Amino acid sequence: MTIVNGILFDVEIENKASRLVFPRTMQKIDKMAYESLNLLTSTLESIEVEEGNEYFHSKNNCLIETATKTLVLGCKNSIIPNDGSVEIIGEYAFNCCMGEKNIEIPEGVKEIHNMAFAYTDFEEILIPESIELIAEDCFALNPQLKSITIKSKNAFINDMAFGTILELYDFYQEEAYPANSDDLVIKAPKDSTAIAYAQRFGIKCEELV
Repeated sequence: MTIVNGILFDVEIENKASRLVFPRTMQKIDKMAYESLNLLTSTLESIEVEEGNEYFHSKNNCLIETATKTLVLGCKNSIIPNDGSVEIIGEYAFNCCMGEKNIEIPEGVKEIHNMAFAYTDFEEILIPESIELIAEDCFALNPQLKSITIKSKNAFINDMAFGTILELYDFYQEEAYPANSDDLVIKAPKDSTAIAYAQRFGIKCEELV
């Protein structure tokens, strides 16, 4: 048994936390559960939920809150389901995820919440046309990130989606939020909010054909 913020549930940890198995009795989980359990998603290879859980399920090594269609926790072997079961990438979902270079977010996902892809070593991220919100610090602290494709034309992108922007750049660049790679390119449709964002903040951009 393990207690996370007062929530009691079973967690099976094998091979230095390479596998998590959540019980059918689990009703909720802290958004920073991997940190509370002294885990790093960089070490996780498998995420499972026991059959019969009314609140959560797992698919493709993703922990998903069923009712809200929120992907709560991913790992280096996660493939985000494209069956409509995920509409939100939750806060910290892939935070500290290491090992994979590319990730594709499928159509149907509408929101990416704070810090969802921070501290990763992803080099390429593909974001679908269905996306409506890219929140604060989604892609902060990703010096390896070279290309992000945002197919949506009207997605709202928080000014701090990449960590260091404009007036906060000088303050943060020597502190907690170093700049992303100078090679970063945002690829998006012509006249989209993503192209306007890239131009506003001096990030290289390419218009999708």
